[in-house]
Amino acid sequence: YAVTVVSNEGCVLTDSSTITTLESPPVVNLGTSLNVCFLDTLDAGYAGQGMSYLWNTGATTQTLVVSTPANYEVTVTSPNGCSGSDDIIIVVDSLPTASFTYIASGGNTFSFTNTSENWVGLLWDFGDATSTTFVAPFHLYQNTGCYEVRLIATNQCGSDTAYTILAVGVPVTNCDTVSALQQILVEPLEELVLAPN
Repeated sequence: YAVTVVSNEGCVLTDSSTITTLESPPVVNLGTSLNVCFLDTLDAGYAGQGMSYLWNTGATTQTLVVSTPANYEVTVTSPNGCSGSDDIIIVVDSLPTASFTYIASGGNTFSFTNTSENWVGLLWDFGDATSTTFVAPFHLYQNTGCYEVRLIATNQCGSDTAYTILAVGVPVTNCDTVSALQQILVEPLEELVLAPN
């Protein structure tokens, strides 16, 4: 490119410049929002191309590990000084919390109500080799006895399980031993001492 300037007095000044490279600024795309469970990694891209990075957290790396909800922004600058930036909103999700209630509906039929929090999917196991994914199921037990009812609540972060021992057509005291044994099997032991009798 060349430019020529002529003054009112007729003086002429000419200058030129050669452009060898036209560079576009880096196009950074972090997305608009991201739901993470515990932590996730944001990647500003352009690995191995000599770019420099500056996040609004002060970090200067290509990637950033995020674990708290916030708006994260990065500016990527090329070796020639061209820069581009983008930002993303991070939402932190948590594990579901499984819980339920039940009532006897007559005979060996029970009505179950899901009271779980932060769930996306459910799986009921009624302890008699039957299951369902209904939110609030009714269940008819064919036989009397003690049944372990489990509700597994799931979401994108994982799962949680709630359970109870249900007395069907038998005294609740018959199921107390089953419940106590189940508690020992489910909860980790802090210390186990064996003594001869």
